[in-house]
Amino acid sequence: MEQVNFGLFFGHLAVFLFIWVFAITTQGFLTAWMANHYGDDTAKNAGRISFSPFAQADLTGTIIIPAIAFVIGWMTAGVPFIAWGKRIPINSENFRNPKIAGIMVTLAAVFANLAIAVLTFALLKILFVTGILSAENFFDMALNKNFATEVSWLAPFQLMLWYSLLLNLMLVLFGLIPFPPFSGGVVLFSLLPESFKPFKDFFNAYGLFFAIALLFLGFIGYVLLPALNFVIQLLIT
Repeated sequence: MEQVNFGLFFGHLAVFLFIWVFAITTQGFLTAWMANHYGDDTAKNAGRISFSPFAQADLTGTIIIPAIAFVIGWMTAGVPFIAWGKRIPINSENFRNPKIAGIMVTLAAVFANLAIAVLTFALLKILFVTGILSAENFFDMALNKNFATEVSWLAPFQLMLWYSLLLNLMLVLFGLIPFPPFSGGVVLFSLLPESFKPFKDFFNAYGLFFAIALLFLGFIGYVLLPALNFVIQLLIT
């Protein structure tokens, strides 16, 4: 049986949770800000326009379950995918221009993760082009978990960049799945004509079960990994 490198494991886990909490916190902040921007101050009055993890993170959904998923992913070469933050209180009756406001507020979490992913990509590209980081060494560390073989002050920083790219890309892809409860589905269904009402009612009632089925049927492998490989190719060319 292969011996577990506990220093390596806990280093990865700590960085993973830090980036995960930051992603969820940024989602909550931008969603609350967007709702306030369009006229609903419910979340603002609840103190949710904040980058404080205590305001946005849920102990079970943001820490405990993702940590368990990470352990499983570490042992089985899977990718952790389960997490949530505290629900953002929103009263859509307060919105100015409700149609546009509803779309923007719904997609705010996706915008947040996309912005982080793009900024991380840009920073990595700059570091690779300038030679500050070696792309070969970086991806050896990230993909082969070969991070603790040398003591380097850059190692935790590189690991943060890797998880920032991976997790936020994953959250963007999940957010754009075209049926509820995912953001992409909520927006799509809000734009469909009334003739699609039976279809919408069905997915509003059972969409969560379809989401769970996607996870167990390997959505991560079929969608995230090709997207990640494409991003990696863009980084190294």
